[in-house]
Amino acid sequence: MIRRPPRSTLSSSSAASDVYKRQVLCIIDLPGFEGERAAQRCVGLLLYASFLWATNPIPAHITALSIPLLAVLLRVCCVPTDPDSSALLPYNVDIHVNNTHTVLGAKEAASMLSSSMFDPVILLFLGGFAIAGALDRYNISNRIAAFLLSSAGTRPSRVLLVLLVMGLIFSGFMSNVAAAVLVTSIISPMVQALSNQTQWPQMALLGVAFSCNIGGMVTPIASPQNLIAVLQIRNVKGSVSFAEWTGFALPSCLVVLGLCWIILRNMFKTNLPCGIEFRQEAPPPVSKKEIFVGGVVGATIVMWILFDPLKSTFGNIGIIAVIPVVIFFGFDLLTKEDFDKLPWNVIILMGGGLALGTAVETSGLLQKIADAVENALKGQGLWIVMVTFNFLMAITANFISSTVSAIIFLPLIAKVGASIGHVNALTVTACMMTSGAMGLPVSSFPNANAYSIRKKDGASGFISNSDLIKSGFLMTGVVFVVIHTCLLYTS
Repeated sequence: MIRRPPRSTLSSSSAASDVYKRQVLCIIDLPGFEGERAAQRCVGLLLYASFLWATNPIPAHITALSIPLLAVLLRVCCVPTDPDSSALLPYNVDIHVNNTHTVLGAKEAASMLSSSMFDPVILLFLGGFAIAGALDRYNISNRIAAFLLSSAGTRPSRVLLVLLVMGLIFSGFMSNVAAAVLVTSIISPMVQALSNQTQWPQMALLGVAFSCNIGGMVTPIASPQNLIAVLQIRNVKGSVSFAEWTGFALPSCLVVLGLCWIILRNMFKTNLPCGIEFRQEAPPPVSKKEIFVGGVVGATIVMWILFDPLKSTFGNIGIIAVIPVVIFFGFDLLTKEDFDKLPWNVIILMGGGLALGTAVETSGLLQKIADAVENALKGQGLWIVMVTFNFLMAITANFISSTVSAIIFLPLIAKVGASIGHVNALTVTACMMTSGAMGLPVSSFPNANAYSIRKKDGASGFISNSDLIKSGFLMTGVVFVVIHTCLLYTS
């Protein structure tokens, strides 16, 4: 039987760094943080990450990559009280003694932060990108798009509605990042051909962006912030299944999608009395590889939906996501070049966010903030708390991006939700509001993607800042109202 060394191992590691902490990390006590130096240093780390993510002087994923480095150097992490977090520690750290506010040494902190950066939720995201790549490589997504567009006819309003539905469907099961690129590439020839005749290109591109944002709420795998929400719910001993998330989110998203169609139709004039003529080459005959890829994707989605009875077999939904990755890349359905082209910057951004969450939690800062918020909202009903948090997410996500705002605020919201017994309601709706923030190009990837599409001359884009602001902030308000209205009728 292997026994852990006594607590002296940890103590000696901490003692060895006392001089470092006194001379290099000497700071003034913040009000309310007397004696809790790790939490104070974590405030600085959180402000550092928030400022760089908001102003973007360096790429966001590089900021994320610097977080575990600074967290180790600043001695931010303490011995966790959460058994799940303690599982990330080296074997020689004894968590069964009173280690409250005991600062981890560099070795232990580095091990814990490195492990948190590759949480199983990262595998879930990796699996989503692999599925998107396979659907694109074997023309399955193009077949679906061709079928939907061929059924739309030539009326601009009907084509717009089909584009909105495509964005919602593809985002829900491929991620809204991949869906935004795919649907934009499908309509690009149509948009370029009509660019000088009508406002329909602006309406269509905004529709693609907004529908992908809306679709980013539909399933747990639809956007990075959804995966962060699932993880934070799990961190506070809660759980939300694929079916539970989709069962609540889908009706809300369908209502928002319908209102988006009405808003865009009334904001932009098409001036196309003869309708839209769009010719697309007939797809080749269905191949055996297409059928195989479709079967793997379908089976993976079914296992995600039915994860609860499979939990004893796979342990984590992220492990299921490994299945399509292994099959597609292992059997040369996707190549090494495809693997290299995966959006590793987004994956690193998520990993850095998870490391930041671990630092904020183990330092004691998250608990202090949660206690302060809970005291401020003490006695208030669930609706007041929910509206407060969702309004906060709607504002911040518009200006610092949906994923970054989720990284910063969802751990806090999940903690408060657990304390009042409504962790799923608070966390899921707040997460949905991050996707519902669509007022600026920086608010989300679908927005930035649509904003970047240029006219043939390359001198200007189709969408102006004013187009995005007037329609995007209105859509943010629509999402805010619809989410709370649907929750009222389903609770």
